[in-house]
Amino acid sequence: MAEDNASHLSACLGFTVSPRLPFVLLQAARSVVDSMADRSRLGVRICQRADHYCNVARVLATAILHYDLAANLVAVRDSAGVLKRCENSLFAQLLNMPPRTVDNAIYSLKRSGLYLSVEQRTVSREQPAAVRGSASIKRLNMYLFDLLGLGRWASVQRNKARQRVEHKRLSSRQGSPSLESYRRTDDSLRAKRNRQREQARLRRLSEHSSERPVEHFGNKINSAGRLSLTAIRALLNLPLPDTPD
Repeated sequence: MAEDNASHLSACLGFTVSPRLPFVLLQAARSVVDSMADRSRLGVRICQRADHYCNVARVLATAILHYDLAANLVAVRDSAGVLKRCENSLFAQLLNMPPRTVDNAIYSLKRSGLYLSVEQRTVSREQPAAVRGSASIKRLNMYLFDLLGLGRWASVQRNKARQRVEHKRLSSRQGSPSLESYRRTDDSLRAKRNRQREQARLRRLSEHSSERPVEHFGNKINSAGRLSLTAIRALLNLPLPDTPD
């Protein structure tokens, strides 16, 4: 199904879609693309014009395919694999769509509540009065996956993606001095506890073995009644004297 979804999306959107993307994203993007023929599949009224709706659906599907589940961000990765916020020019380039048309489609998506785009402004240090725009923060409303019947899958995939990111972050810090110091301290405490447990075990065994002959001797006396000194020495495995009792 992933191969089929990727092939279908590549044909409809005009750029190559990898089948190795998370399946929930491929399935959601395909449902959005298929809604161009049947708008009821999306379940949200976005616009009236059919041609504008097709542009909106293509932009939304592209945003879904570039959605990072762990960061909850529509973004791209550079050659080093670092996540970077994308510009609207990404949609124009991939979909071969005029920038103005992309802006109108994103405006309709924001009005529908399915897409969030917060513009960013930065101040130049050289010229404090100069303000320039930077890549906006683009996110998807997770309710979109609920509308498409993929809400549970999306939640599971997001949790797994976050766990992978956290595991990778911790793995990259394996060699930090603080962690190494913690491991050495933990190993020494563990060895100390093991020695204490072994000493306690040997102490219990010695106490138990020292009590058993006394208990055995007491039981013999109780069962035999009054014994002679020779009998007592025999019970305790003591040498017999040369003179009789």
